[in-house]
Formats: sequence, C-alpha cells, structure tokens
Amino acid sequence: MALYGIELPLFSLGPGPVREVVPRLQVTGAPTYRPQGKILLTTVNVWRLNTFDALYAAFSRDAEIVPEDVILVRGQTVRQYRRESLSQMDASKVAAAVYALGRTTGYPEEHGDGALVQYVAPGSPAEGRLFPGELIVEVNGERVTDLEQISEAVGRSGGGALLRLTVEAEGKREEVTVRPEPVGPDGRLVVGVVLVPGLPIDLNIESDDDGGPSAGLMWALGLTDLLTPGSLTSGRTVAGTGAIDLRGRVLPIGSVEHKVRAARRAGAEVFFLPRENLDEARRAGEDIELVPVGTIEAAVRYLERGTA
Repeated sequence: MALYGIELPLFSLGPGPVREVVPRLQVTGAPTYRPQGKILLTTVNVWRLNTFDALYAAFSRDAEIVPEDVILVRGQTVRQYRRESLSQMDASKVAAAVYALGRTTGYPEEHGDGALVQYVAPGSPAEGRLFPGELIVEVNGERVTDLEQISEAVGRSGGGALLRLTVEAEGKREEVTVRPEPVGPDGRLVVGVVLVPGLPIDLNIESDDDGGPSAGLMWALGLTDLLTPGSLTSGRTVAGTGAIDLRGRVLPIGSVEHKVRAARRAGAEVFFLPRENLDEARRAGEDIELVPVGTIEAAVRYLERGTA
C-alpha cells in the first residue's frame, strides 16, 4: 500500500475556488461606491500527484494531468514555485491599483509618500530582499517623497556602497540593505526593481493563499468599480482572468479552460479573458459570454457600454 503515496513527476490542474473581489478590497482615504452586481476572480487548483491521486485524476472530468515541467522550471522546488506565485499575486495587486487610481483620482501626479515596489527582477540585487507590495519609506535615512530620490541614491552608490532602505509592509517596518550592480555597456547601476509612486489612499487587497499573476484584471475591475459612482456591472455577475502590466495591457495566462468552468458554476454571465486565450476558453464548452480584451480599459468600456 505504500506505493500509493509515491510522488510522481506529474501535476493535476482543475477548477479552483471563485472569489468575489469587492469584499476583499479595503479602502481608506477615498470615497467608495458599493456595486450592485458581483465581480469574480477565478483560480485553478494545482497539486502534485502521487500514485493514488493520479488514478483518481485519470477518471475526473475536472482534472488535467500535466508533466511537472509545465509547472516547475528546471531545478525549481514546489516551495520556490509557491513563493514566486505569491510574489506574482502581489505584483498584480500593485498594477491593478495603479490603473484604478489613475482612472478615478489624480494619481500618479497626486501621490502619497514612499516608493511602492511593483516588480523585482529575478537574479537582481533586490531579489530576496525587496518584494512586490512593499513601500520604501526611507533611503539612507532620508524620507522618500518621490521616486527620484531612489534613483539618485542608486546613482551615488558607486564603488559598491550599500543602500539602506526602510520598507513598510502590513504595518511593520524593517531596514534592508541592497548593493546596486552595474549593467549594460555603460555600467549603469541598478537595484533590479520596478517602482511606482506611493498610493494616495490606504489600500489592502486580501488574496488569502491564492497566487499567480492572473487575478490582475479582476482586481483592477473590482477596484475601479468600488471607486466609481454607480455600478459598472449593472447588477450582473461577471468573472474573468488575465495578467496585467503597468501600461494597462491584459496578458495571456494558463489554464483558462478550468477557470471558465469554475465561473459558470458560480453563476457568472460574462467572462473576461486575454485575447490570446479565446480558443482555449471556447473548448470549455460552457454557456457563458466570453469577452476577449487586450487592455483593462477595454473591459471597463464593455461594462459601461456593453461592448469592448
């Protein structure tokens, strides 16, 4: 019987929990308007198979068995994959906030103090020291009021000098040190992060243990709806998936077929998705309106006018 517990180089993918977005958004410092309908984000269950699980998955309509190299890059552990996935989720929240605040407030011209980490480049000096969602509030003991202070401090750190950064996350502060490194033919010093101005509001987005970048589109739609008078959904239940970037583009993701099934079971009438994933979504064979978009703005326009 011990053979049943042997792990295999296989993973199973299937429809995961569906989350209502707006109740997971806590905003202080700006007026909010509760929508009439629902905006749902979709997830995928991902788990490594043992011999027993593989037998069950082979006969399950909801389970897609894939080799481990579809999930893990060479040499990556499940723990490392999970950590990277959670970091991608945090990066998606920042990108969603940048879009929604840019559409509904004077951001980024009107911003709060500090520099918010949106992305950390793998292999960069900042990897493992800074994380998406952290707010840099001081650099070398000086209070940060705009992004230029960080750039200037990096530029002055020639000769291998360390930067002392005070960062804030979840109400706690800590000091970290990062040593900028030269890149490119001109030897420009970099830390390896993408920063955006501090937000002019207090915002908390609760994602539980969900990971990956694909909730970005729905975070952006939910926050935009919450900050906009009236209701974008007009009482409808809409769901979707899609990674986003700081330019407001919606980028392709994986496992769309499973997410479409999960959305339909949750009662969604409309499903937003990246254009590149439309064929896969159609294979789900669900009775739901599929709305492919290339930008967050296209999805908002659809909700406002019924067309992307």
